[in-house]
Amino acid sequence: MLRELGRQLHYHRVYKLKWSVTYTAQKLGVSSASVYKLEFGQTFNPTLKTVIKVANLIDVSIDELIGRDFMPKSERKEALTPLPPMEHHRLMPQRGIV
Repeated sequence: MLRELGRQLHYHRVYKLKWSVTYTAQKLGVSSASVYKLEFGQTFNPTLKTVIKVANLIDVSIDELIGRDFMPKSERKEALTPLPPMEHHRLMPQRGIV
């Protein structure tokens, strides 16, 4: 996870955004050393707050940032299809039955 976070941060900072370490550190509200440590996997437990800041800064989801595979769009649509309404009467006890 940390290796992917650092790789993503470095790639976006250097190749897409073309930002210096100092500028990136200012945007994240951390030291330049912290950015280097994140990029090269030397920070072993970044806080959730830091992970969210990095994801927002480089405009990727946290899943992408940490290298998690996520569902293809075709499967995602099926997964988000609403379920039919439940038949509540089957779950509720009958009157007079204890």
